[in-house]
Amino acid sequence: MLFRVEDPGIFYYELIVTTINKTDTPGVSLPPMNATSVSSSTTTAAILTTTENVKGMTRIIKHSSKEPSIEQTILFQIAPLANGKSVVRISHYSGVLTTSSSTFTRNGRSGTFYFEAIEVTPKRTGNYTFTSNSTIDNYGYLYTNPFNPLNTTSNLLTHADDNENETSDQFSLTCALQADTSYTLVFTTFDPELTGPFSVVAVGPSRISLRRLSILSTFSIATTFKTPAITVASNYSSALDMNSSMFTRNGRSGTFYFEAIAVTPKRTGNYTFKSYSTIDSYGYLYTNPFDPLNTTKNLLTHADDNEDGTSDQFSLTCILQAGTSYTLIFTTFDAGVTGLF
Repeated sequence: MLFRVEDPGIFYYELIVTTINKTDTPGVSLPPMNATSVSSSTTTAAILTTTENVKGMTRIIKHSSKEPSIEQTILFQIAPLANGKSVVRISHYSGVLTTSSSTFTRNGRSGTFYFEAIEVTPKRTGNYTFTSNSTIDNYGYLYTNPFNPLNTTSNLLTHADDNENETSDQFSLTCALQADTSYTLVFTTFDPELTGPFSVVAVGPSRISLRRLSILSTFSIATTFKTPAITVASNYSSALDMNSSMFTRNGRSGTFYFEAIAVTPKRTGNYTFKSYSTIDSYGYLYTNPFDPLNTTKNLLTHADDNEDGTSDQFSLTCILQAGTSYTLIFTTFDAGVTGLF
């Protein structure tokens, strides 16, 4: 199991809202409402309608964010509160698909598709809408857990290619979710092998926890043994930047950025960890706990280059015990270096 929580950051919103009911005419809207800058990318806005006029469906005519730029129409359902007011909460998630992202084959399509899995946990039961924003034509899936990339129809709640009126190549998904229950939202592309930045806006009656998941990909390797060998590949991608943790590598001077990754195998056996990056990397594997002030304590193995020394990407192989947690350290060969890995 490889896992890291992502922080989507701070964004600014302007909301223009209109309530739709049987007697409304198209184009009727309320004035812009004041919005505030908030951490964890969540904005709360009171919609000034009466309970009698709320039919359970509200349209945001304009939803804009300074970073990244968003201009789109979203349909979602809300529940009326006391005193004739309803509250809408908006949660924002941003990410990027790269050639290091997890891959699968979309149901009914050929080719390899990059995807990002996002854990979704609402605080209140109700209808939630997820709308994408990207320069690439994208596709969205929503699952009850667990999500299996080898069987994209298992546990599937809903999926969409375009928005609800098919005027955009950005998906829009609406589904009733249960409070404190975790789901998996999958952002992928309509065509294979596309990459690029994206964002997802979640709208509903409560704040939603949105965090990136690392998904396992499983495949079989044909062998001449009587018992076929099964290999499970786990992908983890991230970046070292100036906000990353720092330590001093054993035997080297200077400050090195690093990322610590919790590793927990399901079965006992030999495991190999390989890095992929444009930077010259270095890897350490520890039994827990890892102490950045003493990099030799609990050290199992470490490596600078691959096994035959032909690459500046590390390759570590070690016997790991099932259900035991270890710490894999990704760092750099030279001090003060940052970049994607």
